[in-house]
Amino acid sequence: MKLSVKFILFYLKLIVLSLLVHQSANAQDIAAILTPDGDAYVYHDHLLPIGYGFNIYRIHAGEEMKLNDEPVYAVSSGHDFRRILGELYPVIEDGLEVTSPQEAFLRLRGDAFNRTVLSLSYPPIAKAYGKLYIDEEPIVDQRVTYRIEEVDQRGTATGTIFEGTMVVEESEIVQPQQVEAERIDDEIHVYWEYPEAARAIDDIVMRFDVYMSPETEEYFMNVTEESRLKFDDQTEFSYTFDAIDQVERAEFIVEAIDATGQNRIASDPVEVELIDMTQPAAVLEVHSRVVDGVVELTWPVSTDPVTAGYHIDRVNMDTEESVRLTEELIDLRQPFFRDPTIETDINFQYYVIAVSEYGVESEMGNPAMENILSVQYPEPPSDVTAEVNSEEGFIEVQWGAAEKDDLFNTYVVLRRTYEDRDQRGGFSQVNEGRLMEEFIRDHGVAGEGFTEGRFYEYGVVSANRQGRRSDTLFTVVQMPNITPPEPPSSIETTIYQDTRINVNWGASPSTDVTSYNLYKLSGDRDTTIINQPKNNRFHADTDVNFGTEYTYFVTAVDSSDNESRPTRESVISMHDSSPPPSVRNVLAVETEDGVMLSWEPSPAADLKGYIVKRATLVNGQYLPLHETPLSDTNWVDEDGEAGLWYRVHAVDHSGNQSRPSSPRQATSGN
Repeated sequence: MKLSVKFILFYLKLIVLSLLVHQSANAQDIAAILTPDGDAYVYHDHLLPIGYGFNIYRIHAGEEMKLNDEPVYAVSSGHDFRRILGELYPVIEDGLEVTSPQEAFLRLRGDAFNRTVLSLSYPPIAKAYGKLYIDEEPIVDQRVTYRIEEVDQRGTATGTIFEGTMVVEESEIVQPQQVEAERIDDEIHVYWEYPEAARAIDDIVMRFDVYMSPETEEYFMNVTEESRLKFDDQTEFSYTFDAIDQVERAEFIVEAIDATGQNRIASDPVEVELIDMTQPAAVLEVHSRVVDGVVELTWPVSTDPVTAGYHIDRVNMDTEESVRLTEELIDLRQPFFRDPTIETDINFQYYVIAVSEYGVESEMGNPAMENILSVQYPEPPSDVTAEVNSEEGFIEVQWGAAEKDDLFNTYVVLRRTYEDRDQRGGFSQVNEGRLMEEFIRDHGVAGEGFTEGRFYEYGVVSANRQGRRSDTLFTVVQMPNITPPEPPSSIETTIYQDTRINVNWGASPSTDVTSYNLYKLSGDRDTTIINQPKNNRFHADTDVNFGTEYTYFVTAVDSSDNESRPTRESVISMHDSSPPPSVRNVLAVETEDGVMLSWEPSPAADLKGYIVKRATLVNGQYLPLHETPLSDTNWVDEDGEAGLWYRVHAVDHSGNQSRPSSPRQATSGN
């Protein structure tokens, strides 16, 4: 979080801050600070009327010298105020909570204390209000007097004069000390000290800037959006800014700056590791249960943004020995852990430890406690088989006897179906009560039998009186499939974009269908069979010709290759709905045999021929001269003569007729 100008102005009202006190034991209206370039920044504490300026004189050894050729004027409008401040203006506008340069100019002009403080912190503000003159050839290390003479808009002296006597000398600036930095969440905090001893040597530091050099760079960047001001009685300082992604280590320096902005001195660089040391919130809600001798732990997903994963610690309540059960972090969104390494007859406490991205661990929260009792597991059966009795419609499951002890209670037989061999359903229990024999006859769910062609998986397990179960042995059997499936429910054919025939059909209601056979009969009754998977009840037939009639029907095929009755037949004639292009460049010339007509060939791919039409007038009714389309691009109208009008149409195999050609009048061949 940066230190805003509003924050600075609020606290400066509580602190007596004046550069003038540093320059003389007696308060005065003028002070001068020497820069490393040999310039003297001469400040005065007099507010000029709007539009007024000043002349400045320097008196040394009884001689007076005017330093300026033209009066130095303060700005008289918000526009000039913003121009002088440049990049500093938006910061001042935000700090003053104003919306225009004129408002900012007048607001700060009316606030003497903040105007003085900010003028001493930022030279452009002092220039804007006519409170600063830079003496580029000062007299150094000798006693001099600067006199300020106020002038009006015309440069005429108003009679207001004030002066200050001082020794302009190089000022000593003390280095910032004890620089430290740390990252907390997404912010970097930099801390430093500025010793009280600095005041004893007439220190003139007004503010500080913070610089950072990431380990991947060779330069220092200024990370202070607004300088951190120094108050007279303050020795400890801090600055906070947003962390930069990918920067895990960097060097920092803090630079002390005087009122001129020219005298600066940096602290010694300090290298800091910038990992986020924020500690995640402790996990307070942990649930546990014992399942088949394994402790299962669950807990709510952490909502703490710092948490990246979890570790599990187990504490032996008898010995207080703590063991970390996890080597790698448990995924943040998978709050589950199984501990199969437990010993019996011991009380354990389990703690879930939240861990940040940088390995910072949370405090130990509330534990889950389990008393692990002695557990015995029964021996499993052996050699499980299943056989179908087709005549009576049941499946008999048999297995080898398990070794039984005093805790043995029953066999448990489980059954589930396969929708596909790779898609297994959930198990249901076949036996309702205790089962001591090594076989069982299963008549299906509620005794309703089984579905032909379907696969069934059986599992057999031993169970004891502790509720523990042995390993499960499995076997798979398929019911014979002798009944053909029901046919598909419907079939539909459509022509798509004059390029193909789309065939769709409805699903068969039978559950053991594995595929469909699509039959296609062409005009000459040739038959094509296309096999489609059961989940794809669509076929796009592109092997079609215009003007040909096709017949389609579909059958269902089950897992035993039984084929159903066919659907109804769907008959469709492949036709083209788009007319061919118009005929071009028709010529008509009278000859001894009649009118000879010729034209350019049509580019239509499915062209059947041409129709010639004739009329007595250009806009008259054109009547066809023949019934069958012509295959050639020339033709003689034996009844034609010069002066008659002709048009030619192209015709495709679907019967589509093109737009007429341009009318052409027959001419005499003489």
